[in-house]
Amino acid sequence: MKPDPDKAREVAVAYGDANATDVLLLTGQLDLGAYWRLYNDPLGRERRDRVLVVLVTWGGDAHAAFKIGRCLHRWYKHVDVFIPGPCKSAGTLLAIAGHGLILSDHGELGPIDVQQMRQDDLWERASGLIESAAMESLGQVSWDMFEKLVTETKQMSLGQITFKTAAEAASPIVSGVLSPIFAQIDPIKVGETTRALQIASQYAELLGRTSGNLDGYRAVDKLARGYPDHGFVIDREEASTLFRNVSGPDDHLLALANSLGQLDPARSATIYLNGETNSETDGDSEPTDPKESLNPQEPSTEESQNGAQQETSGTEEDRPITANEDVADDQPNETADGTEADKQ
Repeated sequence: MKPDPDKAREVAVAYGDANATDVLLLTGQLDLGAYWRLYNDPLGRERRDRVLVVLVTWGGDAHAAFKIGRCLHRWYKHVDVFIPGPCKSAGTLLAIAGHGLILSDHGELGPIDVQQMRQDDLWERASGLIESAAMESLGQVSWDMFEKLVTETKQMSLGQITFKTAAEAASPIVSGVLSPIFAQIDPIKVGETTRALQIASQYAELLGRTSGNLDGYRAVDKLARGYPDHGFVIDREEASTLFRNVSGPDDHLLALANSLGQLDPARSATIYLNGETNSETDGDSEPTDPKESLNPQEPSTEESQNGAQQETSGTEEDRPITANEDVADDQPNETADGTEADKQ
């Protein structure tokens, strides 16, 4: 549907006035740039107690998503997150910050498992859970093979061979067959993935503890490890099994979504639709007219195939997060009064 910027702002202003809420449009890559665009709000106005965040993104940096969520919690007493389209990976992490979650019929969340670059494949990513799944599968195969060899050896010997002897004979066979396969698994890579998942899970738990909307650690674990594919579609019905407060949009939000049109999840924009604060970036370009951010772009072939092809890691864009990573290298210095939004 063709976007109507003037109508979108009109609907947002009416919705904001009727519900005493700010309306914030946040699209594109969730990185430190998105965090600073939000934090450096130049308007200098008094914020309302509530905010509606319209969120469309393929994902991004878990650190940045957490910082944005914390920032919203500090600024507002109540945060509602409206998902009119794809909201994947780190976007799901940010959605956990919402006290209420609103998904349209087209809205979808995704798992927060880490994505890693495939070796010798440019721009191709694979779920970090692959190594863990491979080890689990190989472990089951090892046991099944060992059990079958021991059982059949005893049966064929008509009880003349003891279990100990049969096991000693089966062990080198199983080891010889599966050892070359196990050797291809990099333990350091598995450890990095595990740590990245722990970071994402901890961020989700902290944001969920403040919002009270996430249904406990069970939901955190399912988002991090419970889905078979990074592109798995978590629609409104499935989200209801993970979050306590999930609903569909009312007529006003449907009108807002229709007037916004098909938002581009890859184009970064931070806009207060019912205010005067506008910030948009497209790569390294300077902020432009906020109306331009409402113009949809045709997705590339890779984008149209699956959100998982385009989305970034639930924990990091192109690589797993390491514990000692300094995510604040490119941030401005703190002010003297300590008002930086991400101070814990």
